[in-house]
Amino acid sequence: MFFNPTNSYTQKSLVGSANEFKILGQERDGSILTSWISKNEQNEPYSIISCYNPTQKTFEIVRKFTKCENIVQATINVTKSLLLYVIKQEFYKVYLAEVKNRAPSEPLELLETPRSNQVFVQFLWYKLQRNSQDRFVLMIHEECIFMYTLILRKTYIGTE
Repeated sequence: MFFNPTNSYTQKSLVGSANEFKILGQERDGSILTSWISKNEQNEPYSIISCYNPTQKTFEIVRKFTKCENIVQATINVTKSLLLYVIKQEFYKVYLAEVKNRAPSEPLELLETPRSNQVFVQFLWYKLQRNSQDRFVLMIHEECIFMYTLILRKTYIGTE
């Protein structure tokens, strides 16, 4: 069965149909990261990254962009709170963004210099629950492989 994000999973903020639907990656739990181009009320196109969990049959938009981006790969951590994604323009750029906040956070660009060689990122999912850290690998084709550890702080966001 072909998954169409404009059918029953559509959120009210999406207008029209999805264009350029792509699969960006798959996680250890079977979740599939996807992207597509949608249009806002002014008919301006923008990109979306979403996460579909086939075992729970849930679909969640994890990041909306203000414009169209050529997103080529993405990964999300086990708690679904951090998103890594790769954008290719002239060069490859890697971004880390918090996705469980109420307001979208400004993504952090991870590479000091954009690369012309293909870049791949992947969160490493752990078997035992580690509340305060996440690990991921960043691979640059024919150059290097890095492993990063993120130490996470819990922050409280009060309600208004």
